[in-house]
Amino acid sequence: MNHHDGRVSRPATHLVSILCPGDLTNAEQLYESGGLVMLAENLASRDERTQLQAASALSQLSADPLQAGAIVENGCLQPLLHLLEHPNQELKAYAAITFGNLCSSGSLSATQLQHPSVLPHLVQMLSSSNALAKGPAAAAIASMAADPSLRASLYELGGLPGLAALLSSDAETSYHAVQAVAQFAADERFRPVLVDAGAAPPLAALLPSHLPHVQQCALSAVANLSFVASAVGPLCEAGALTHVGQMLFAPDARVQTMCLTTLCNLLQGSPASADALLQVGGHMALLTQLSSPSPEAQSQAAMALGHMCRHRDAVHAIVQADAVPLLAQLLHSPHPAVQLQAVYALGVLAAEDETAANAIQLAGAIAPLTTLLLSSSSVDVKQHLTLTLAHAARGNWRPIFNVGGFQALLDVLAVGTDAVQKDVASTIATLVEDVHQRRALLVRVLLPSGRERLRTARLFS
Repeated sequence: MNHHDGRVSRPATHLVSILCPGDLTNAEQLYESGGLVMLAENLASRDERTQLQAASALSQLSADPLQAGAIVENGCLQPLLHLLEHPNQELKAYAAITFGNLCSSGSLSATQLQHPSVLPHLVQMLSSSNALAKGPAAAAIASMAADPSLRASLYELGGLPGLAALLSSDAETSYHAVQAVAQFAADERFRPVLVDAGAAPPLAALLPSHLPHVQQCALSAVANLSFVASAVGPLCEAGALTHVGQMLFAPDARVQTMCLTTLCNLLQGSPASADALLQVGGHMALLTQLSSPSPEAQSQAAMALGHMCRHRDAVHAIVQADAVPLLAQLLHSPHPAVQLQAVYALGVLAAEDETAANAIQLAGAIAPLTTLLLSSSSVDVKQHLTLTLAHAARGNWRPIFNVGGFQALLDVLAVGTDAVQKDVASTIATLVEDVHQRRALLVRVLLPSGRERLRTARLFS
């Protein structure tokens, strides 16, 4: 093959490509005789026909994992990488087939792939006109994207737009691309970059994939991108809520967690998109999560329902699905985060719809809401509870008084808005017309805590 006369070396190379594949004895003889070294030299030849014969031989030899390792060891990688962008389509195709075989066989070590002489070639191949090279390049990058420092290197080389584009490619290429993108999406540094690169819509399109690995990678990436405000619109428009709502019915707890995270973020940023979730019964899956043994799941489900209810059209469906008693039950949870999200959801429901406010009272939620108001030492939490009670009471503060007495009304006076203070002051004025109630209020006011609440409420000048 290394004969100085091309009329001899080219036919020899061609014979090698015919004789060696599938024949272990011939392949071993080629290796021992230094034939692979000669093929590597021919790849770098100035004669295109010589290069073509060598690339053809290697494309077949590399199909054998044993020979693939020998091909790398004998210096064929660098000239192959250069040929991946050769103007000759046939030569470029053989180089891509060989490179793909080397990647899939594991013959290229992580160190070799990450080498400064190789990594830029891999990134360039993501946007290459050589379709056969894109899949192997994406696979190689996916194998190294778990390393934070390598993610930074790949980003600096401009790899993210290429990966985002490959999400819409053929099944094999997108399989590797979504794995790599999921690794980048898990890193907060690169989430906005992925959104700018247009990764959100194709990721949403991969959510219903029949391949579990692709679906889980896509869901992980979508869940992480949902934290970026600029991703909410593209994800919702691409149907992410529809797919995630259906996936929430999955029995896998990890999948449920990612779905809940996504729903909370997307519905917070786009309450009007709740319609898409309602159409697939996603609100019913959220109601199921309210009874989950996991406090985190309960909290996220209540939060998502609260965000949904900011879209008025969703309120009726959620009330009709008997969400109010379930949310009221969560007010008795031993977990403050669960209680707080239940308070939020009930408050939004009551604010949007009088029927919902009545349902909250019928569900017995006023008593635990008032008890939480009295027991909390946080001004922020008291304000949150006061707002929810105001929406549920709708001007009738007597039920709150019946549970917490003047103490509860004084707490509301201390943290409520001007409108709420006027309502409560009117209720107190009516109550003190009764002499016994007037005495009870005077006793409460004489206590230091009562005087402080009245001072804060600015009822005395």
